[in-house]
Amino acid sequence: NFIMNGDDEIEMKDLLGHEDDKVMSSAEEGTRQREKKKKKTSWKTAIPPARMSRCLLFVMLVSLFGTVFFGLEVFVYLTGTDDASESVEKEPLKGNNDDLSHLIGCKAPTMEEAKVPGTEDCYNDPCFQFENDPEKNCNWVGRQKHPEKICNKQHTADLFVRDICPGPCDRCEKKESHKSTAHTDGLTMDFEMTIVDGVDDKDVYCEDLKQYEEWYNTKITKSDGVMFKVMKKMEHDSQAFTQGLTYARGVLFESAGRYARSDVRILDRETALVEKKVSMESKYFAEGLTYYKDTLVQITWKKKRGFVYNITNLEQISSFNFETTVNQGWGITWDRCNDEIIVTDGSTNLHFWDPNTLKQIRKVKVTRMDGSDANEMNEIEFWRGRVLANVWYEDVILVINPETGEVEKEYDFSTLWPKSERGRTGADVLNGISISENADELYVTGKLWDRMFTIQLLP
Repeated sequence: NFIMNGDDEIEMKDLLGHEDDKVMSSAEEGTRQREKKKKKTSWKTAIPPARMSRCLLFVMLVSLFGTVFFGLEVFVYLTGTDDASESVEKEPLKGNNDDLSHLIGCKAPTMEEAKVPGTEDCYNDPCFQFENDPEKNCNWVGRQKHPEKICNKQHTADLFVRDICPGPCDRCEKKESHKSTAHTDGLTMDFEMTIVDGVDDKDVYCEDLKQYEEWYNTKITKSDGVMFKVMKKMEHDSQAFTQGLTYARGVLFESAGRYARSDVRILDRETALVEKKVSMESKYFAEGLTYYKDTLVQITWKKKRGFVYNITNLEQISSFNFETTVNQGWGITWDRCNDEIIVTDGSTNLHFWDPNTLKQIRKVKVTRMDGSDANEMNEIEFWRGRVLANVWYEDVILVINPETGEVEKEYDFSTLWPKSERGRTGADVLNGISISENADELYVTGKLWDRMFTIQLLP
């Protein structure tokens, strides 16, 4: 029914011919695309040179980093880095002497390794405190802050000697050997302690108390007036609420109280100036402080908590709980003659603790010379076989027989720095007694005092 003329037919043929060309072009284009895709696929399977170079560079970098990492691991093992030290400190040593070397990863040197030829070496000097005993050497290592550092340096005798020798051997003049026990968070270690005259505190061992018989038998009361002699006056931190003084190894230590202000301090023994102090948590009210062999022991007021510090740097070694008559801590000292810790708590009692457990073994009631109870005994010190005690709100020093609890003397210190001259009243009382490098002199000060003294008790 549809009829085309000639022109229309030619035009239609031309149109159909163009359509055929378009179809053929599409087919050819598809073929070309498939060929290109094949070429791309072939390039994917074959790594080009540029990409190969990048791969090789990556492999080399991985190898380099691996080598560096391995080297660092070796360095850590050999030198004992601080990171390794921290991990040791976070996991306290446990056990006893028998397996100490295993616990600290320390293989004690053999006798042949320990003994180093040459008179200049501490191992061959009679002053060396461990006498070439590998077991004792290992015990010493275990008591150090970073035992793994020392253990890793035992590969050669030279390194071992250099790191273990306690100090110049030529300073030894007198040697006294004493059995003692060190405590560190669950670990108890027995070791021999060497007292070196002229280096250590001269009063770290019990004296011959017979030399003080005459002094013991001399009764002194407050009515006798001034029975002390001031040897020296020094400046003192007037903000320090002094709770305890103690002297050891040529250094004076102080415990200062009050909440959020408590700390433990190292003082210059000649000037009483603060050389270092370590603050405590604000919840603790620091009280008495005493040295015990190679440590400082501090008690707190109402928390029934005590702390043990490294005597050389004031780093806290451990802490402990304690109990007393009224469950408070006031004063503390070490009886070197009977190896007992003595504590006051504001009651009429002296509490005697086993230094190995810091638990009470007995207590003694104290009676003053007039027959009254000795209430509110505060800071205390052990001297000449007796306990010297301050009394809260009184400027006095009591001399107490630790066996009987009898007060043998009462020294009046009201004239040392009269209350009328202090500028304030109340808590700023005499409190703080310590032995000194001079066996006949004592350090004394008070709470919030701006001065400290060295004195001699008479006669």
